[in-house]
Amino acid sequence: MDKDVLQGIIDTAVQDEAVERVAQPLTMYLGPEEVLVNLEVTFREGLPGQEIPAAVNRIENAIRKKHPIIKYIYIEAGSLAGQGTRPADGSKA
Repeated sequence: MDKDVLQGIIDTAVQDEAVERVAQPLTMYLGPEEVLVNLEVTFREGLPGQEIPAAVNRIENAIRKKHPIIKYIYIEAGSLAGQGTRPADGSKA
């Protein structure tokens, strides 16, 4: 996918209050207007487990609203020790 769309996916996900970090998305075209996105999200420390499904739904809905070509989203809960993730403030630290 286009670098701007990938950055848009990251930006959309990190705007959610439950998100600590987001890894670079992996994408796959399934058809001309059908994209699958795999996104590793690290949720903020102390977030109750029962709040994660609601956060996942918010993130998925926000991404689909901004990028209608994305039909399938797989969100994987990441680890704070993971490499290559971006802080929720969008910085590259």
